[in-house]
Amino acid sequence: IRNYLKNTIYNQTDIEFPIKFNKYDLMDKIYEYRAPLVLFFVLDSSASMYYVIKQMTDIILSLQREGYRKKDKLSLIIFRAKEAVVLQKPTVYFKSAVNKLKKVKGKSYTPMAAALTKCLKLIDAEKLRNRNIIPVVFVCSDLGANISYKNPELVAQVQSDYTLIVNELKALTKQLSKKGAHMVVLEPKKSYATRNLGVNFFAANEIKQNFKKYGNAEVFQFDRVNPKNLILELKKIL
Repeated sequence: IRNYLKNTIYNQTDIEFPIKFNKYDLMDKIYEYRAPLVLFFVLDSSASMYYVIKQMTDIILSLQREGYRKKDKLSLIIFRAKEAVVLQKPTVYFKSAVNKLKKVKGKSYTPMAAALTKCLKLIDAEKLRNRNIIPVVFVCSDLGANISYKNPELVAQVQSDYTLIVNELKALTKQLSKKGAHMVVLEPKKSYATRNLGVNFFAANEIKQNFKKYGNAEVFQFDRVNPKNLILELKKIL
């Protein structure tokens, strides 16, 4: 009726009774539901990644501000030595975790499978609270995984060891995908001279390809000196 009266006044015509409507006068309110995001930052804090921890802190803080505005939750998991640690369970208040992150020191070895296992458990717990959540998993690493989750005493030395770890990560990636997780891999740019330092190139490349194939992951490389472009790209995802 409102639309009909507006058109009548605009066209300076008399109101005719009975009032006749056309299909363009009929409108329906549509309510859009935005499912909440839970952002899981899985951060490699091994010795080879120590120099990018500060840059990742800046990136996380920037995305946290965006997430907080939308009331999304964030979680932080770090992995180094032979274990993965949940620095912060999913929450909208993230400053305490970031303060802990600033004190993290790099250690040898890269137990990525242990970190993704913890991430899966956190996703399960969040889905019990709200089955509509959309998990977004950010894996920040040079992908130099060398510790098996099933055999934590095994430190990869030969190609068969790396193959075992690659297969573990592939299985975990499939599980994350089944849970509806969106995966993003954040890979720091390295110089030609240092890109393979402490990393098995063939295993790292296979891990990356498996993230893409089985987790439909987006892969971003970022400049550790100036990560602003990466921040802009990640905000588009959110």
